[in-house]
Amino acid sequence: MIVALPYYGKLNSPAGALEGNPLDFKSTNFTLTKEDKKGGGWAITIDKPDREVQSMSFTFFDNGSAQLNVTMTNRTSISFSGNVTPAK
Repeated sequence: MIVALPYYGKLNSPAGALEGNPLDFKSTNFTLTKEDKKGGGWAITIDKPDREVQSMSFTFFDNGSAQLNVTMTNRTSISFSGNVTPAK
């Protein structure tokens, strides 16, 4: 997994906080779960992909829209929303 997202938020605890952007990392060590949503779409949760990230929760909807909620270890959470299209 390669993550390169902007982060704008507050540092809650300096303990363990790294320099730079906490949402710019590569990881192969994480747990992934998938759940079908009632009414269509699905939810994917990635747990502990990085030291600074507790979880990344994706919700994908049938109309192509998506939402990502990132729960951080030492910082405030952040959310992203947008659309997903097939790769060409």
